[in-house]
Amino acid sequence: KMFGFHFWENTDEHPLGAQWTLAPEPYRTFPSLGQRDFNMYLGYSIEAYCGDVIPLEEREHRAYILAKIPEYFEPPRYGFHDHIFSDMKKDYGYGFAAGIGKAGSALPDSGITNLGFMTLPEFRRQLGHSKVLIGVGRPRLSPTPYDGLCMGLPFINSIIDWDKNNPDDQTQWYSQHEGLINVGEPYVYNVRQGNETQFKAAIAKAFE
Repeated sequence: KMFGFHFWENTDEHPLGAQWTLAPEPYRTFPSLGQRDFNMYLGYSIEAYCGDVIPLEEREHRAYILAKIPEYFEPPRYGFHDHIFSDMKKDYGYGFAAGIGKAGSALPDSGITNLGFMTLPEFRRQLGHSKVLIGVGRPRLSPTPYDGLCMGLPFINSIIDWDKNNPDDQTQWYSQHEGLINVGEPYVYNVRQGNETQFKAAIAKAFE
């Protein structure tokens, strides 16, 4: 038997079709994709390192922001003000960190400490010493939320598009990580892009 592997949902990556193309996510269950033919769901496991959970009292009082390029903080996917993190840092005392480009280089929001590109062990260390993981819309379907949950970090999952007439209808959501939509609090907090009240409340609950 000859199987291929393709991370995303399109089904044209194998000459024998979707049945012979393995996928890491159950795409047929994703609300935004609808019920159609998809690659065969195999899934994947995360590495055992995430089982070494850092005790809460040894962590920084901060959230790690899942973003690797500055463009992730720009519209249309990003719907918040460019000072929302600096406002929360001032008002609530939260710290925010991300790893983007050169360490210390400026980001659109001055409230984020830029740790720069890191080696994998250092990235794991920084993630494990945080208390919350925040998704800002991109990158889509990163494995990092699974790592964060395994390390004891709640995940803020960005809802990028939804039915404006019925915003709570999850079957119409398109989110940063659709595989985690149904996990629910206190592990995953689904937040609509641009809703700063909901965003701040979710971050506060996740810290608590």
